[in-house]
Amino acid sequence: AEGNPPRAQCHTVARQSFPPQVPRRILLENVGITPIQKDDWKMAMSFEEMAPADVAAFLSSSEGDKTYVYVDVRTPKEFEETHVAGAVNIPAFTVGAGGMQANEDFVDEVKSAFPETDAQEMFVGCKSGGRSSKACEKLKEEGYTVYNVSGGMQAWLSAGLPCESG
Repeated sequence: AEGNPPRAQCHTVARQSFPPQVPRRILLENVGITPIQKDDWKMAMSFEEMAPADVAAFLSSSEGDKTYVYVDVRTPKEFEETHVAGAVNIPAFTVGAGGMQANEDFVDEVKSAFPETDAQEMFVGCKSGGRSSKACEKLKEEGYTVYNVSGGMQAWLSAGLPCESG
């Protein structure tokens, strides 16, 4: 378009305006974007995270009318290898020809297993916390009380907490 500097000049101007040694945070603030800090990100999540040892303590206790369940969202193969005792396996993702794909029936499967959203609190875990985080978002939207298990099964095993296979 007429009046616009050539592309190379734009690149040069940007480099001169923001030298490489300027932290990315300052670059973002200069264009009106406030970078998300680690604590801000946790506040933006609609669910809480809980350490495996704390989850184990809840699962082994009974507090009045509260029921605590561990929903393992890993694949059936991963679940069979090792899982938290008493866990329910409802995969949030399936392995397809193109790799991991969202399980379109995930929420319906959870609703089938746990029809009353307020009858229990769910601890949701996967291998390391990524898939379970996505699952928590979906379940929270449906009205369930959910906690993402920090670090997933890897952290559970590292903590030496009990598990079973099969």
